[in-house]
Amino acid sequence: MHKVLDDDDWLSSELQILFDDTYKSNKREKINKSLYDFENRLSRKRANNYISPKIALNSSQESNTWVAFENISKGELILAEKPLCWITTKIGNHFKDYSLVLWKKLIKKCKNDNKLLRNLKLFFPRTQADIKKIRQESENYKIPIKKISRFYEANPDLANKIRFNEALRIYLVVKYNQMSVSTMPELWKNPFYWTEIFSINSLYFKSSFLDHSCSPNVARFYIGTVAVFRALRPIKRKETLSICYIESEYIQDPLWVRSSELNFFCRCELCQKEGRFSPDESTSRIFEINKISRKLNKRCSLISKKYIYMLQGLSLEERISVIEDILVESFLPNEQVNLSKAQKLVGLDASKLIGFLVYDYISYKNLDKAQYWLDIMYRMIYIKDEHNIPVLIIIGLISKDPEIQEKYFRKAARISETVFGSSIKFFMKRYWLDIKLFGKMLYENKRERTSFLRHISSLIRSIFSRK
Repeated sequence: MHKVLDDDDWLSSELQILFDDTYKSNKREKINKSLYDFENRLSRKRANNYISPKIALNSSQESNTWVAFENISKGELILAEKPLCWITTKIGNHFKDYSLVLWKKLIKKCKNDNKLLRNLKLFFPRTQADIKKIRQESENYKIPIKKISRFYEANPDLANKIRFNEALRIYLVVKYNQMSVSTMPELWKNPFYWTEIFSINSLYFKSSFLDHSCSPNVARFYIGTVAVFRALRPIKRKETLSICYIESEYIQDPLWVRSSELNFFCRCELCQKEGRFSPDESTSRIFEINKISRKLNKRCSLISKKYIYMLQGLSLEERISVIEDILVESFLPNEQVNLSKAQKLVGLDASKLIGFLVYDYISYKNLDKAQYWLDIMYRMIYIKDEHNIPVLIIIGLISKDPEIQEKYFRKAARISETVFGSSIKFFMKRYWLDIKLFGKMLYENKRERTSFLRHISSLIRSIFSRK
């Protein structure tokens, strides 16, 4: 896998194939076939999972976590892994329990795979104490016991292989360790014509032992079904490796927002400092924070879902006005929450709405306003990972100053090399379609647009050639 990921030609061509196969696809079968074909091509390359020789699994009674036993440099490849199993899920379908669907697929694999069954014993939650802890701290603790029982009744041979209580634990393993992966390779999508309706829910083995932190030291990205992890910053010896389990836009938000997005109560250093609690804090303090989280989340979170359909029916001018009003209202007054010291936008929802607003302002040719909101979005994304790249690219595109253009494209290239560990081919394959889209919005005249895109292409090439 290490050699495959260093093969920039293969990586960029695979990205293009996946994009061509999944773009505007509304059929699950086509997406599944594309991903199975990708895995077959990967097998032909004889690509196995990769683990950096600089990390080791630290086992304790509470959990298994990856720890660096040598210094790791920024951008260094840490893990690359194919999933134990995966399913395609329909985006926005909140009524279907996809954890149960993935569990069924996994449990069937366990029936004929003793090694997989043994490996699942290493996942959190491992013990009844872990399950009790989840029940106390998580708002989303639910096990569909009746559905699992019916599945066992329909598959009597499972009972001889896997005890029912163990099957329930494996369901929690799936629920609290699965990762959601976008099927679309490009990141910046036109929010009002976004055609992606499927994502992938997958369960990974080795990367499941990466800890969560609201200030992580590891970045991740996906190509097909493969999860790739690189050092987001220099990592010191004996430092625990961590990723962010939630969308990085949420990290800039108050503790109650982050808490509402996680399926567990986070005890990372950032949360301890903000929530003023210790790692072994009593559950009463945790309940207090969760109570605030539920109360304020109902009012302020998921703003975009509430307004999305209404926004689509408005004219350009009306939509701009409404979105700006929503964004202003989404700032939180200090007195409403004692866990936050500053007024902040509500994470991913604000990020989506700003994306809508920026797109409309560019369509409206009001580039100053577009840049104003892009700057806010850039400041919101605390973790400098792949989510920053499209924002930086668009700031560079709408700027008329060549020095500012180069500044922001250079920042985008720097993050790209850290997260993806690849050069210009991968960068161009991943983002050139988006650059062309915004070039078309900025320049209606074909000759001007062609000249502009040539300039941007030349700028990107010169930036990468200096590295």
